[in-house]
Amino acid sequence: RSPMKIKFLTLVILVLSISVLMATPPNNDFIVAAGTTYDGDIETTNQDVIILSGATVDGDIETTSGDVYLEENAKVEEKITTLSGNVYLDVGSQVDKTIDTQSGTIRVRQNATVKGNITTESGDIKGEGAIFDKNISTRHGHISLKVGSHVNGNVSILNRGHGNDLPVVEIYLGEDVYIDGKVIASHVGDNVDLYMWGAEVNGEIDKVNVVGGEDEEDEDDDEDQGGECGGRPEWSNSVQYQTNDEVHKDGNAYQAKKASKKKDPTKSKNSKYWRDLGDC
Repeated sequence: RSPMKIKFLTLVILVLSISVLMATPPNNDFIVAAGTTYDGDIETTNQDVIILSGATVDGDIETTSGDVYLEENAKVEEKITTLSGNVYLDVGSQVDKTIDTQSGTIRVRQNATVKGNITTESGDIKGEGAIFDKNISTRHGHISLKVGSHVNGNVSILNRGHGNDLPVVEIYLGEDVYIDGKVIASHVGDNVDLYMWGAEVNGEIDKVNVVGGEDEEDEDDDEDQGGECGGRPEWSNSVQYQTNDEVHKDGNAYQAKKASKKKDPTKSKNSKYWRDLGDC
């Protein structure tokens, strides 16, 4: 080969190598296979962490913006910490220590258990038949506990600065919810509304505005405004949904983040397809 051809080939290889090195790596999910055990900590930036059914993580999970999903009967033996990532615990899953987020939502489903404290700065905390062994606290997020959730500690709103212009924070305690502790805010001026609907609180209720539960007149008003869940259709396994479509299922409303079919919005692993809009 001529020296010119060799130099040209070397230059092409060098350019291709630089391109590969500078390319943005794919944002693949961090997945722990079903029924296996991952020994050690998991740390990611924008990757989602998915712990499949029956799997265990024997360490901490920490993300910046990635979501953390525990599928049915999955387990994390240490703590979960995120900045803006959401945390989802599916049926029967368990976290042995604390869950902390800045703006991410924490959702805990039937018979799932969190053994440590839950704390958020502005993220919402939602429980549906869930078990919380210690305290639930947020500063600017909402708390919604439904379907027989049980808290063996306090439900509290952290110091919000007690200013007159603070947006309202809501605590909703639904039917058969039991709080074996207090429901409190740090100051009277923290602007916290408490809605109770068939719930029981064993400790004191202090520094919150007790609004009460929904009555029959309110339910009639909801029907006048478009029927169940504001007129949104119920999610169907057979429908092809497009971005921004809205549906409801199991008492919650959802908005499509992207096109999907057969992606049940109530399943924690499908939150990349659906945005949780909260209770209907």
